Amino acid sequence: MPRQSLITTSPDSQTPRIQRARYGVIPGTLLLLILLMLISLLLGAVRISLADLLSALTGSAHHGEVGDRNLSALILWQLRLPRILMAAIAGFALGISGAAMQGILRNPLVSPFTLGVSSAAGFGAAAAIVIGGEAVNLALFSLGLPIVFAFICALASMAAVLALSRLTGGAGKTVILAGIAVMYLFSAGTSILQYAASSEELSRIVFWMMGSLSAAQWWEVGFAGGILLLSAPVLYLNSWNYTILAMGEDASLSVGIDPRKTTRITIVLCAFLTAGIISLTGVIGFIGLVAPHIARMILGNDYRFLLPASGLFGALLLVAADTLSRTLLAPAEFPIGIMTAFLGVPFFLYLLIRASRTGRE
Repeated sequence: MPRQSLITTSPDSQTPRIQRARYGVIPGTLLLLILLMLISLLLGAVRISLADLLSALTGSAHHGEVGDRNLSALILWQLRLPRILMAAIAGFALGISGAAMQGILRNPLVSPFTLGVSSAAGFGAAAAIVIGGEAVNLALFSLGLPIVFAFICALASMAAVLALSRLTGGAGKTVILAGIAVMYLFSAGTSILQYAASSEELSRIVFWMMGSLSAAQWWEVGFAGGILLLSAPVLYLNSWNYTILAMGEDASLSVGIDPRKTTRITIVLCAFLTAGIISLTGVIGFIGLVAPHIARMILGNDYRFLLPASGLFGALLLVAADTLSRTLLAPAEFPIGIMTAFLGVPFFLYLLIRASRTGRE
């Protein structure tokens, strides 16, 4: 069966509302994201005028100048712009990771957080901090070891969840329960590390577990962007596979798609994305769950549109959460992980209630 005919047989692809939305939502969300990022640049403990923002972005304010305009330029370029870009990149990465995981597992309730990948990556970073000790203060060591440990633990958590799911029949609810079990296991391991850590190491571990974008630097933005550029195109090239996998393994096999190969590639890429982002920002939950659901409710299950839309909604949500976290109680701020939890938990509970009601109908 031709690819296009398979896609058009999907029930949601025939909905006129979804067909109209597919070509307008992605550019509209991108414009909204850019607008929110510009607004976020103006807000904070130090309010910046639109004129100062424009002069700083266009290079009209020079470092040799003295006064409010030069101060605004320093705040924008050294503090706010790298932080906001990091939020957009991290949100996009977590959004497409969640959508891809939901595609290969055919379960709309999975995400890097609910499957324990985030907790596992956080444990890996915490273990690197304790093992590395004072050497973590060195930039190259700080860059390498936490990411390696986080990646290994994230991949191990995904492998454990899939193995447990297959042993128990692979039902959707089993995947969620296996993910919760793995999440608690790695959370317990992190608690042991916190108990054994020194006061300085403990403060770093708490940073990972609560999540923060306050210390984002330009090299971190470049590193996170590189991880995203390496992974996102490969995930998008598999968007056709995810769309067919959502129809069942029989449909995928009938058009020559290997579900196991697609699953393995996606697991490695999502673990790499999640580990890389979390090693720089700390544990950020619910973005990978909420963003794909918003995109799916608007655009349906065609992953050619769902993947980029999930990334854009993830970026939009994380930029919004970061803006709220640093402006609600300015100059104090909430950790970003707490803010995303406040935003994500009510939506997650709504999804559980909706799924249980659908199952009874």
